[in-house]
Amino acid sequence: MARPHIEFIHTQQLPWAAGVLPARPRVAAKMLSADSETGACSVLLRYPPGWTQDGAVHLTAGEEFYVLDGALTVNGRAYGLDCFAYLPAGYVRTSAASPGGCDVIAFFDAAPHCVAGVPAGGGYDTSAAVPYLNAHDMIWESEGMDPYYSDWGMKWKILNHDPVTNATAMLVAVPPQMHPENWQGPQEIHDCMEEAFVLAGDLHTHNGVFYNGMYFYRPPRIYHGPFATRFGSLMLVRVDGVLENNWTKEETKLRLYPDHKPYLPDDLRAVAGTAWQPEARY
Repeated sequence: MARPHIEFIHTQQLPWAAGVLPARPRVAAKMLSADSETGACSVLLRYPPGWTQDGAVHLTAGEEFYVLDGALTVNGRAYGLDCFAYLPAGYVRTSAASPGGCDVIAFFDAAPHCVAGVPAGGGYDTSAAVPYLNAHDMIWESEGMDPYYSDWGMKWKILNHDPVTNATAMLVAVPPQMHPENWQGPQEIHDCMEEAFVLAGDLHTHNGVFYNGMYFYRPPRIYHGPFATRFGSLMLVRVDGVLENNWTKEETKLRLYPDHKPYLPDDLRAVAGTAWQPEARY
């Protein structure tokens, strides 16, 4: 399997380290998952205060990023909290900086190498770029969502959608105190991969409890669910094809606080095999 099934880690359990992403050598990072064949990867990046880019550059991979904290400026445009962009491979960054520092989650569709100057022979496909989105300016919708979830009040904001592959990046909002009837329900599987990062709230699954900072990567055809939530949840979700829920006939029981049973590759089991608890609220 080129990219392993990760279900699930809390990124607070991973250390920040320099040199994780060669394309950003002066930026601390946490590698969340990577494809051993293509080099595509998902990574948390921490730009230090005063970070700047030297000269015009471009990457050999497309990059989607979402700002979690602080602000990042690219080509004179400021990306603040909850701002998103998709910059295709070859997109020229004439300048970039983070005067106060910035945390982002970034997704690269190939091995990201940083190359000085503009691409040889021509540029990049501008039609595919999403140069800037501020999620706060978008409206929550449920059109196109599986009725099983939209009837419960779940909504989404589509950040990026490829009309050819149906790859999609989206925000998903889950209302509080949602759970299946009688605390049991069917599981679901997709024919596409799915990965997610919890921005806020909680989600309770048969593998354990997701809190803010949780990340999972599911290859296609992985059974998952049902789930519940106490306070609601806000997630950043990505898929690489049509997101269609295929439901099992059998139902799975669920508890509000299930046992911690993550499915992890060997290199993550030592650091993320135990449950992570958020700081006390009171």
